[in-house]
Amino acid sequence: MVTFGTIAAMGAHLSTDQIESACTDLFSTQARVTVNEVMARLKRLHGTGGRRARVAAILRQIESALPFRSPPPAEPSALAELEQRLKAADERARRAEQRAALAEELERKHQDFWAARYDQKAQELERRYATLEQTSTRASSEQLLRLYQRIAALTRRLSQYEPADPMT
Repeated sequence: MVTFGTIAAMGAHLSTDQIESACTDLFSTQARVTVNEVMARLKRLHGTGGRRARVAAILRQIESALPFRSPPPAEPSALAELEQRLKAADERARRAEQRAALAEELERKHQDFWAARYDQKAQELERRYATLEQTSTRASSEQLLRLYQRIAALTRRLSQYEPADPMT
């Protein structure tokens, strides 16, 4: 395969110097360098990216040897843009909090309404059953059982004197 005028032989290996050179070149232009960036540069320059583990190990060695560099100061326009984005984010957060507070208030009112409605219906049922019990002429199941037993006993006694129709 021919790449930018460099011929990559099958099985060609990169030297440690070549990998270190690619790493230092990238560090000269940017503060943070990734393994993928180093491998892309090696592939562009030498036709192969090398083994990821080896490139990552060499990159870590070079990174640890470099003095700590603070990021370059932000440009005033970038700073103004960041401040504008921060204000917009604060505004969105404030509106979201207002919506959440309103939703909580509506939910509380909804719960109160249905609790009152439930209580109203429960009291209505209690009143209805209280008036039914007062005006009820219905016999209880115990009373019905006793009456049925009494009728059966009387039917047996009467059957001694005359034939009776079976109870249905």
